[in-house]
Amino acid sequence: MRILRSTRGAIVVLSLSAVATVLGAQGADVQAVVIAQRVRLEGTMTRKDAERAAVENAMAEAVRRVAGVRVSGTQLVVSSDSAGQIGSRYSSSVRLDADGHVVGWTVERGRWITEKRSRKQSDLVYDASVRVLVARNSGRADEGFRLVMRDRGPDRLRVRGVPLAANDEAIVAVTATRDAYLTVVAISGDSVSRLVPNQVVRDARLEAGVESEWPSAEWRERGLHFRVSLPAGVNARTEVLAAIATLEPVPWPAAQGTVPLTEFNRWLVAIPAARRAVAQRTVMVERVPDETLRQMVDGRW
Repeated sequence: MRILRSTRGAIVVLSLSAVATVLGAQGADVQAVVIAQRVRLEGTMTRKDAERAAVENAMAEAVRRVAGVRVSGTQLVVSSDSAGQIGSRYSSSVRLDADGHVVGWTVERGRWITEKRSRKQSDLVYDASVRVLVARNSGRADEGFRLVMRDRGPDRLRVRGVPLAANDEAIVAVTATRDAYLTVVAISGDSVSRLVPNQVVRDARLEAGVESEWPSAEWRERGLHFRVSLPAGVNARTEVLAAIATLEPVPWPAAQGTVPLTEFNRWLVAIPAARRAVAQRTVMVERVPDETLRQMVDGRW
């Protein structure tokens, strides 16, 4: 997904590319787990989809083994994208409310093998061994410090092409139980892009018990929008919009706004659990078919 931040006279595009960055284990709270995965190539799934599924499954299983599964009201239900089998593995691998987070991974062994189903039929299977580094949260969460995200927009956002201003925009509405500093991110595959703070809205604060929108109605009127987009050849993709409230301002881990998911997780676990609260929601970004666009232009839609 790409989020467009546009103001009058300035346009900044944040590109969320899939980057598999392997980070070294640092600190006593990081544990390495080796997970075996086998993904069968089926339906419209490509080899790349299957390889990504193996990594996502391994990350979710590694977090479950190291940190356990904590029941939370912010667990996500994720639809499948046009490439095929996303299911729940994506939400499990990017859950910000988990007690542990993936801070690095590498495929130690990955191979494609053929398995016979019958005398005349065989399946192509991706057989992999993934080494995952999981860092546990520091301390325990403060139950009195909570962040709630309200569905301010639809769960399906449309990409209509050029100009980008024609695409749907993402709006995040949040309420914290305490005065806090806010960070809003968009998670797409292996990349995390910071939306707030940004070059325009540098001071993002929350007042306890007061709901606020990001971008606010005032900023949207002035031309600031978070517009969705999709890479060429991709017709739909699941994304996660997430908000992190902290009791103190926390510097972003890099000069640029986009970082690998593993680096974002390292930033997250470095914040004591009692000093942060998180909320997130899943959206499906879809491309409007050309025929539908023609009908809209002709006034037949």
